[in-house]
Amino acid sequence: MTPPEPSQEPAAYTGERLRQSLAQDLRVAEQGLHVDIVDSTVVVTGTVPTEGRRAAVAEVVSELAPGLRVRNDVTVVAPDSPGPEEQLRPPR
Repeated sequence: MTPPEPSQEPAAYTGERLRQSLAQDLRVAEQGLHVDIVDSTVVVTGTVPTEGRRAAVAEVVSELAPGLRVRNDVTVVAPDSPGPEEQLRPPR
C-alpha cells in the first residue's frame, strides 16, 4: 500500500512518517530528530554527528515530501573524544 501524498494526510501524520523515515533510512539513521510541519514547511531539529548526515536529512525529506519546503535546523555535534585512559590500581 502506497502512503498518501503529504498534502492529503494530516500534518501530524506526515511529520511522524518523515521522522520514522529519517530513523530508518541508512543515510541518516538518527532516532533523536524532531519533525514538525508548519504551514507547507517541514521543520527538522535535533543533532547529528556529521555534516554529511545533516545534508542527508534534507535530501530524504525532499524525496519523501516533494510538495513541501524543508527547513533543516539540525546541528552537527561531533561525538566526544574518549577521555584519558583509566588507570586501575590494586587495593591497598
